[in-house]
Amino acid sequence: MEETLLYDYIFEWGEDDKSAAVALGYVSIYNHTIIANCRYDMDFEFETMSIITIRDIKQGEELFINYNADGQADKPVWFEQH
Repeated sequence: MEETLLYDYIFEWGEDDKSAAVALGYVSIYNHTIIANCRYDMDFEFETMSIITIRDIKQGEELFINYNADGQADKPVWFEQH
């Protein structure tokens, strides 16, 4: 998986994070920022992911998630940030 284009779009999956999932719909194309206005919730039992806003969103505002999931600002991501 690490040698394919899908690698940048997978989410660690499962209680032990030893599996991976590709989210369908728009989930895999949300942009990243450390201070996000949305979070993603994973329901392993029902095999679903949901995007939840964590503050009021203004009309036309882009939705962001933190790819680190846990929100740690000092945890590096695997890509160069601009």
